[in-house]
Amino acid sequence: MPTSEEQFDDAMFEFSTGDADGAIVRLRAILEQDSGCFDAQLALGGVCYAKGDYASAIVEGRKAEAMKPHYQLVHTNLSRAYMKAGDKKAAEHHGLQARIASWRKDMSPSVAVAEPGLEMARPKPPLMEAAGKFSGRQKNPDPIDIMKSSYELAMERLNKTAPTKKLTAAQKKELAELDAQYAAKIAGREIFLNEKRDEAAAKGDGEALAQFDKQLLSERNKFKAELEEKKDKVRQAQ
Repeated sequence: MPTSEEQFDDAMFEFSTGDADGAIVRLRAILEQDSGCFDAQLALGGVCYAKGDYASAIVEGRKAEAMKPHYQLVHTNLSRAYMKAGDKKAAEHHGLQARIASWRKDMSPSVAVAEPGLEMARPKPPLMEAAGKFSGRQKNPDPIDIMKSSYELAMERLNKTAPTKKLTAAQKKELAELDAQYAAKIAGREIFLNEKRDEAAAKGDGEALAQFDKQLLSERNKFKAELEEKKDKVRQAQ
């Protein structure tokens, strides 16, 4: 019987090829076997969001919140889902909680004593058999806007287009923390600019509306470029 990690990798592969429904089925199967699997619960909410099912993304995200109420990505994802669902008050609440979680982490005296909730971002060792299982398959390079450490780590295990340098536990943790930081930054700017956009729309100011759309896209791309640059430096560090 496949391990939970193998099932999670299968779910992420389904998702990377555009099969969100298949990924959801696999993630729910993991949760049926282990209802406390935080990685699967967090990913399930993210896949529902990517599919455009914001109501389910909120339901699944709240379950992840119950598991780890101070985990930054939980609140970042809920903020985005609530914003898409039209609930600005809830979106702002979770956006604030994401920032508070980030501040808690920044104020921590040492990474070595980080709260247990951060352990979710530290992946298990890559599966040796994954190369044979997925060799020759193609995946979409950018399947989702939401930056989740568990997604990226699964995709790294499945990416066989080039030799992969084995990452240390410290590098994996640093990559996950970068994902969390930039997800919170993007969510914060989305909330702010979407409010400005709605104000412009209410005034019938089409020029301002277009400008805010352009600014939002520009800032997303800027943050993503910064994130990838920093992650590349982490990956290349000896």
